[in-house]
Amino acid sequence: MRDELGPWAVSGPASEIGRIALDDEAWLQAAAERLAADGATLDALLVAAGFTILGGTTLFRLGEHPQAARLVDVLGQQGIHVRAFADRPTWLRLDYPQTKKDSAA
Repeated sequence: MRDELGPWAVSGPASEIGRIALDDEAWLQAAAERLAADGATLDALLVAAGFTILGGTTLFRLGEHPQAARLVDVLGQQGIHVRAFADRPTWLRLDYPQTKKDSAA
């Protein structure tokens, strides 16, 4: 995996912010609740758009759609970045969209 992705450097300030956040139980609980709600919302939107949910994590979803290759361009024109898979042309990985509230935090 390292050969394909390369090194992932994390700055000292980012590491410190992460350490503080992970020590904050209230923040962790609120983040977990928000991510669960965001996941349910994204799942509903994807299913309504004709996707089959294949899996994912608390940060993204993996979906299948028969027109996935076309949707990469359509979504990209709307500023929505998705990951396509050359070996699975009907799959897309979609991250949760950032809201204005998220960007201010």
